[in-house]
Amino acid sequence: MNKLIKIVMVVTALLLVLPKYIGSLVETEHQNTLDKLSKNPVIEIKEKNFISHWFSGLATTEMVILLQDNTLEDLTLVIEETLSFGPIIFADDGLHFGLSHSRAHLNFKNIEALDPDLKELIKDKIHLSSLFTFSKNVIVTLVVDEVLSTRRANEMHFKPVNSEFTITRDNRMYGNFHWAGLSFKANEEGIKVGEVSFNVDQTLIDGSYYDGTAITVGEFDFVIGSLVTTDSITNQPLTLESMSFKGTSNVVENQLKIALNYHIDTIDSFEHKLSNVNLDVEVDSLGLEAVKSLNEFLSNFSADANELMTPENMQKLGAIIEKLLSSGPSITVSDLSVETAQGNILSTGSLKVDQALYVPTNPMSLLQALQVDVTAEAPEKYIQKLGLLPAANQYVEQGLLLKENNKLTTKVDFSKGKLTVNSIVIPL
Repeated sequence: MNKLIKIVMVVTALLLVLPKYIGSLVETEHQNTLDKLSKNPVIEIKEKNFISHWFSGLATTEMVILLQDNTLEDLTLVIEETLSFGPIIFADDGLHFGLSHSRAHLNFKNIEALDPDLKELIKDKIHLSSLFTFSKNVIVTLVVDEVLSTRRANEMHFKPVNSEFTITRDNRMYGNFHWAGLSFKANEEGIKVGEVSFNVDQTLIDGSYYDGTAITVGEFDFVIGSLVTTDSITNQPLTLESMSFKGTSNVVENQLKIALNYHIDTIDSFEHKLSNVNLDVEVDSLGLEAVKSLNEFLSNFSADANELMTPENMQKLGAIIEKLLSSGPSITVSDLSVETAQGNILSTGSLKVDQALYVPTNPMSLLQALQVDVTAEAPEKYIQKLGLLPAANQYVEQGLLLKENNKLTTKVDFSKGKLTVNSIVIPL
């Protein structure tokens, strides 16, 4: 019995003492994260404070998001966090075990400059919390409540958002985002957005998530269930159903490979209806070191293109492009297609730089090393519907287009500095 009492006393003492120690650890990690975030070229940390009590803490961070647009004022965001220290945490959303739990209140100081009604509209609607686990992973949860508004003959229905993302200590980021959608109507114009979902599982292999230099491998998918817009001039809706954007990436033998797919089930616009719009693209043999150099180079610039176009920077960019080309990269479009009422439009293509023929010190060697292959076909009736048949017939007479079985086709090849279209050599 005495032994049990001693154990209980030791455990109780630990539960009383540990939060103070954990609070100090959390403060260090919190401030280190802000230091990393301050290296991002579009974020400026103006003020940061952290007050640690025995079982809890308060953190206030004021940051400026640099919109890099002369027509818009930079956005100032104040984040006020209420923290509870572990190992056992009783929070508003339940019982947790970890180093700390944070509930954040977001305050956009100058949001009235963008829309006077917006600040009141989103007040207390955004709920952001995070759990700092024993393994130093961070689990971030975002919930946005439903918003209904009728102002100045405008009607808006913003549906709920739920998301959860985890950033692990070994630089893996995974999670999901779900938005139930939006409807907005102003006079005769309007927009409706169906359910939106985003899933990601990426692992950092270079750079940082915080400063905008991250290079990751893994997969993601982004899906919009539907999009309907109506304008006041034609009063005709533009409808898109089931739009998706998916991608995967990996590294093999220090070469980065990326595969992307874009797809739309249907597009219905005025007199045109398209189905199964699809694009499959694969980028291969990107030298990882060259991609790192490009990533670091671009992260130092704002949205001002003139900053990039200086002779010194163009020289640096040229050297990086030479590194990218020297690994023999390729782009393959395995499917670019769409279904119409008149028939299917089909296209495939590839672009490759022959590593054996490209000499970085001789830019003109790129013409010999570049290999391009494109094939395409479209139904003649669809070209006629677009009003382009007279122009297409001129190309048929020149042999640049072929007409067969009510289809217009073409095949383009570029290899070793020679361009051919349907086996006709085109002088360069």
